[in-house]
Amino acid sequence: AAVITEILRGRRGPQRDQAVLNAAAALVVAGVVGELREGVEAAAAAIDAGRALDVLERWRKLAPGRTA
Repeated sequence: AAVITEILRGRRGPQRDQAVLNAAAALVVAGVVGELREGVEAAAAAIDAGRALDVLERWRKLAPGRTA
């Protein structure tokens, strides 16, 4: 969880690359984009703009048993 949070906060490197590629593949499978390249661009843009971190924070607030 800590690594994912750091990636979404802007940390670069191979872990981010893998996260972007996984998200890109999910976007292709979901039919959101037509090609993996488009998915990579969309996923990277969501991270860079802070949208992915915003989604994570909203999910954390909704998580059952959250104390913080």
